[in-house]
Formats: sequence, C-alpha cells, structure tokens
Amino acid sequence: MNLGQRVATIDLDSRQKSLTHYVENRRAWAKRCDINLKIPDHHCVARGSTRKLEENEAIEFTGMVDSIAACERTHDFIVIDLAGTDTI
Repeated sequence: MNLGQRVATIDLDSRQKSLTHYVENRRAWAKRCDINLKIPDHHCVARGSTRKLEENEAIEFTGMVDSIAACERTHDFIVIDLAGTDTI
C-alpha cells in the first residue's frame, strides 16, 4: 500500500476473526495517535447461522464470492485469511 498498490483483505475465519480484529485495531490506533496509516479495504464474511451445514456452507461461499467480486477489478492484491480448521 505504501508503494501505491491497492490492497483488499477478506476474513473467512468467522470464528476468530483475527484479520478483522487486526484491521480494526490498526484503524483505531491510527485514529487515536492521529497518524495517517494505510488501511486495506476490508471485508469480513459472516458465518452461516442456520441449523443445516449445507445451508451454512452455501451462505459463507456466497459471501466469499461476493467479497472477491467486490474487490477483484479495483484492487491489485487481495489477502484472504482462511480458518485454520473447522471441526464444529
């Protein structure tokens, strides 16, 4: 971003939301310190919350596709954070 590249981030880890928390904390810290800090355009894909696994997977997949589609033509890089494991 410091070299002029347009960067978007997508957090697919809907349980921990580590990347989302990082971006939010970075934004808050920059504001608190009155620093003009580069922040990527960030998307967090919501977790499916139905009782059916197949429906949840479809909801989350659609969210991922929509997030990528929103960024792919307007950004040079897209960084995607995936869940480490999904056992529940």
